[in-house]
This record gives sequence, structure tokens and C-alpha cells, in this order.
Amino acid sequence: MEETCISLSIGGLPPFSARGCHQVLTPIATGETHRTVNGELVTTASELHHKYQTVIKGQDKLPIAIDRLWKGQNVEVGCMQRLWQKADEAQIELSRDPVVSSLVAISQDREPVEVLAIEGRKVTLARPGFVGYRPYLVMKITDFGYETEEWGKAASSWFIQLEEV
Repeated sequence: MEETCISLSIGGLPPFSARGCHQVLTPIATGETHRTVNGELVTTASELHHKYQTVIKGQDKLPIAIDRLWKGQNVEVGCMQRLWQKADEAQIELSRDPVVSSLVAISQDREPVEVLAIEGRKVTLARPGFVGYRPYLVMKITDFGYETEEWGKAASSWFIQLEEV
């Protein structure tokens, strides 16, 4: 059994380094919001700039394998956090690439919906519903660190902060 469903293309998660990981996935603030002369709220953000940032934290017996990782380096991240999308039609296109075998579909009444096909980001369902998947993101390291307690719990804690490229 795996300790976590998070995956990193470089570095890595040695045994006893990632049980009980925690991931926060948030949109990066882009553009600004302003009021028009008529009082209408508008935004200057472009859909092309919709990107995520994440902080992944863990505490276990060993730290994450981050030797040779540095700020500014690209890492492919198989996220733990699931994204959900409403499927009003039987076929939808996901906004991000899904981690292999992470896609699930349910109906409005929480019943499983059969996934008929997955081709890249295009998903075909037996009927409309909701699709959940763990995104596979290409990200850049913006910060990381780790801390070890010698006595007491003899535990290591670590974090890695990344932004989508």
C-alpha cells in the first residue's frame, strides 16, 4: 500500500516520509477587480492566466528527498487534491491533465456514473453528472524546507511550495 497518492517527477517520497500528507491547492491571483462607472464589478484577468499554486506538507520519520532540488526547478506533480467539474453533457473536456486512474464520476444523487472513454482531457460518460480527478500539473519550485527533531517524536517535517508554469 502506498503512503500517499502524491507523486513528484524529481526528488521523491522515501518510505516513512509521506504518511498523512497535506496539500493546499489555490488559484494564483492574476489581474485585478475594479468597479466601472456604473458600479459593475469587472476583472482584468485572462483565462489564459488561470494557474494554481500549491503547498504540500508532510511529517513522518523521514523527510522528502529534496537533495538536488532548487528554487526555480520544474517538477511534474501528481496532486492529492481532487478537482471537480460538472458535466451537463455526456462528454466534457477537463481543464487539466488527469493523473492516470484518478478519474471518478458520480450523478447528482451520488450514484456512480460509468466512464465510457478517456482520451487525454476528453471524457465521455454514460450520462451527465460530476467528474472528479487529481490533476497532473507541471510546476516550478518556489520554496521548500525541512525540519528534524532529534529526541521526543524523532520526526521530520517538510514542505514544498510550487506554482504552475
